[in-house]
Amino acid sequence: MLASYSKDAVAHAIERSLTRLGVERLDLVQLHWWDYDVPRYAEVARELARLQAQGKIRLLGLTNFDTARVEALVDTGIPIVSHQVQYSLLDRRPAATMVAACRARDISLLCYGSLAGGLLSERWLGVEEPPFPHANRSLTKYHLIIQEFGGWALFQELLAVLAGIGRRHGVSIGSVAIRHVLDRPQVAAAIVGATSTRHLAATLQAISLTLTAEDCRAVDSVLARAPGPDGDVYTLEREKGGAHARIMRYDLNTS
Repeated sequence: MLASYSKDAVAHAIERSLTRLGVERLDLVQLHWWDYDVPRYAEVARELARLQAQGKIRLLGLTNFDTARVEALVDTGIPIVSHQVQYSLLDRRPAATMVAACRARDISLLCYGSLAGGLLSERWLGVEEPPFPHANRSLTKYHLIIQEFGGWALFQELLAVLAGIGRRHGVSIGSVAIRHVLDRPQVAAAIVGATSTRHLAATLQAISLTLTAEDCRAVDSVLARAPGPDGDVYTLEREKGGAHARIMRYDLNTS
């Protein structure tokens, strides 16, 4: 949502969504705020709560807020039920402080990036590190996360471990990666962006997969050597001028 949004603009955005979808109430509205230097996110959240009380919104959620601001919004009475965050084997930043904060406030995590834009797959096992830049912005984003994770060599070790687990269970690397996220505390769902229906069967395998204690120990042996990414949720992506921030799209409301 635009940082300059007035109350009227917030109400207009909700009315526009209701009209486009042809519904009387939106099931879930998620608030994301790009720039904390513009401290109006609480005002916008209160306006969304007002529209929720009018029956135009069923549930309110957040996207990529840091822990302190999640706590502040909820503790001032904003009824947040979910928080969409990046969470994967490569990016475990939510586990630092966000999970505990959400557990204390009964907020469920909706997780994207569980497959790291497709990098957590057989396609990349045994492949040499590709050069920057990537034609695909998503690959650039998650390649940067791999660098924070510990680099391409450690990433290859993780893929090899996931492949071994997949072979034991008859599933793909991606299925193991999704299952690992689904098993984390407070996680309600993993958001998977598929480019083809060919990926559907492998994705659905994650639902019925049960990782054993041996599987988890094998994964943990790699994760224990990963130095990052560290910090709070979305902190790297907010660093103006930083490598992660430079590939973000901050103009999603201009169209």
